[in-house]
Amino acid sequence: MRPKFPILFLLLIAPFFAGCPAQKSRPAPDPEREFSPRKEEELVIESSPSGARVSFSTGGACNTPCRTIKSREQDITVRIEKDGYVGVNKVVKSLPLLSPEKSASLGASGQAVAAAGIRYLSPNPLVVKLVPAWTKD
Repeated sequence: MRPKFPILFLLLIAPFFAGCPAQKSRPAPDPEREFSPRKEEELVIESSPSGARVSFSTGGACNTPCRTIKSREQDITVRIEKDGYVGVNKVVKSLPLLSPEKSASLGASGQAVAAAGIRYLSPNPLVVKLVPAWTKD
């Protein structure tokens, strides 16, 4: 009878050698491709109660809850109205992803992000609780 040791030994060490491909070198990241900012963002608007009319200073309208694509390049004034409730104006700000101080502390990658001008909209989602309007009879 043959010893089982060589077979067991091979079964135990085989997983360590399986899937060990040679390391492939990665090309250096291309800042134009890696940090290419999208100029638009999906803006989500919600209200309580839902069904309010929403209009944007940049054009367009929808009813809550709604999702719309808006430019990250400028602030947007949002008007939310519903019959029987006080209308609300809110500003959605276009903010830089990184402040100059933060980008400097992150080194070259942070500076590349800052140089690319990546921005975002805030607040997003915009959630508004409408207040009932009291009318005199």
